[in-house]
Amino acid sequence: MALRSTLALYAYTSPTGSAYPPLAHEYGEAIEALEFTTVAPGGFGDLACMLKLRDARLPRPELGLFSRVALRDGLFTCFSGEWSDPALVLDGTHGGLGDYVLLSALGGGVALRDDPDDSAYTTQTAQAIIGAEFSKRAANLALDADQSAVLPTAPASTFSPIYDGYTLEEICHDLAFDLGDYMWVVYEHPKNRDSAGYPTWQLRMHPRDTQATTYMALGSDILSWRVQPSQQRAYNVVQVAYVDVSGGPATVTVSG
Repeated sequence: MALRSTLALYAYTSPTGSAYPPLAHEYGEAIEALEFTTVAPGGFGDLACMLKLRDARLPRPELGLFSRVALRDGLFTCFSGEWSDPALVLDGTHGGLGDYVLLSALGGGVALRDDPDDSAYTTQTAQAIIGAEFSKRAANLALDADQSAVLPTAPASTFSPIYDGYTLEEICHDLAFDLGDYMWVVYEHPKNRDSAGYPTWQLRMHPRDTQATTYMALGSDILSWRVQPSQQRAYNVVQVAYVDVSGGPATVTVSG
């Protein structure tokens, strides 16, 4: 059944794209089986839902790959990201309505996975490193340029990393680990809006909050719930220690 609460799901073509005139549509009344996640690190995780339409086979650019989605409760953004793997499905098991659109989306943090590059820094703060990486990607990074929420306390620790072929997501992972108990997320900007009128995506990095343990949801929409680990932002490190015949003890670290 459709949503019973005030949640609204807006689908709109990419504000930076030019393939179509700007298109936007609100689908809250037509979606079923809605699920979405937030992850730490990462922020908005993923979203999935079924969209039943009388004419599901008609092309809809606002539901195409890389178009945007915003799930909102009034002015509060519950999820914001881009569509991935939209599928037209013919299946007689869901209400006997025949064809429908099966939608999935990745949160705005997916933009940090684009454009791997090579960088090297000498005794730079984490804040300065992230600022430099933003500048390198200024022409194509689908995030708000506002970095005021990136390490606002300006930790003084300096690092000298070499990032060969790293994405900005991997750099954020590495620096958050180097700083200690820090976290990074991509959420909606509290003020700025894109050309379509929806909140832009903003990178935030700060010490991990171990005090806020409560969560509020809209009970009228909840049929079941679960808490589980997510590999959406998994970042694994393997370190192998060995003894070289000529060089003595050494280690190799591989991260991915």
